[in-house]
Amino acid sequence: MSLANLTFQYYFDTGKNITVIGKNFTSPLPSLTYDHNINYAFQDCQGTLQNPVAACVAPMEFGDAVYAFYADITGYTAATWHGISGAVEYRYGQLMRNASDPFTPQNSCFQYSFDASIGGSKAFDKTVKSRSNFCCTKWKNPVPSTTPSSKTTTTKKPSGGTKYAISLQVANSTNFSADTLATLNATLQVTSTHYAFDVTSYTSFMKSNYHVYIFANEFLTEDCIGSSKKNCNLKQTDEQSYPWFLSTSFAPDGFRLFTTTAKNGALIIPELSPSNERCYFVVNPYNYAYPALYVQASICLQ
Repeated sequence: MSLANLTFQYYFDTGKNITVIGKNFTSPLPSLTYDHNINYAFQDCQGTLQNPVAACVAPMEFGDAVYAFYADITGYTAATWHGISGAVEYRYGQLMRNASDPFTPQNSCFQYSFDASIGGSKAFDKTVKSRSNFCCTKWKNPVPSTTPSSKTTTTKKPSGGTKYAISLQVANSTNFSADTLATLNATLQVTSTHYAFDVTSYTSFMKSNYHVYIFANEFLTEDCIGSSKKNCNLKQTDEQSYPWFLSTSFAPDGFRLFTTTAKNGALIIPELSPSNERCYFVVNPYNYAYPALYVQASICLQ
C-alpha cells in the first residue's frame, strides 16, 4: 500500500536559483506534513494534505556541485518517512543527471529509491521505503539524443595523465581559508581495475578518523579509512560512474564530493587535460541539516 504520494516541480535558472513548487500531496492517512529541502542546507518548502501547494527559491550558491532534493513526511508516527525526490549535477554550466550524465529528450528520467532499513538517520522509519521518478520535461538547449553508436564516438578521449592530486577541506563555513576544521591530501592513480588512492596527509582540529569511499553499487562501497597516511586500492570498472564521499569522526553523516569515470587508465569524468582544465573544484554541504558544515574538494591532473 502506498502511504503517500508527492509531486514537485523544479525550475532551474541555471547558475543562479532553483525554484521548488509542491504541486500535489495525497495519502489515505490524516494529518500528514511534508518538508522538502535541498542538500539539507537551503530553505525548506512545507505543505500539508489540506494545503499541499508551496513554493520556495534556493540559491545555486555552490557553483559546480550536486544538488540533492529530499522529502520528509511526518505526522503519522514519531518517526520520519524519508524520500529522495531527485538530484542534478551542475557542471561547467550544464545541468546533468546525478551521474555526470546529461538529460536528453530520449533519456529524460532518473529513478531513485531509498530503504531506511539499510541506512540513513535514526529518525527515519526503518519500515518505510520510497521510490521516485525525476524527469526533465523542458529544455532550453537540449543535449542531442544519443544512440549506442554515438555513445562510443562521444566518449571523451583520456588526457593521457593517470595520476591526480586530490585535496579535501572541511569547514564550518564556505570561507575555507579561515574556518577549516580538517584537510586531507591524497594522490589518485588510475588503473583498469582500481583507483590507487594514497592519503599523503590528514589534519583535524580534533583527534579523528577519515572515511573516503565510493559506491560500487547501491549497497556496496569501496572504503579507505584511517587517521594519517594510508595506501588504499578501490576497485573500479572502466566507464562506470563512481560517486565519492567523505565522512569524519566529527561529521559522520558525510559529504558528497564528486563523481569519476575512468577509461584506459585515465579519468574521462571529470575531463582534465594540460591544455584545457587541469583541475575540477566542487563545494558541497554536509549531508545532514546540523551542524552547518561544508567540504571543498579538488581533483587536479599532475
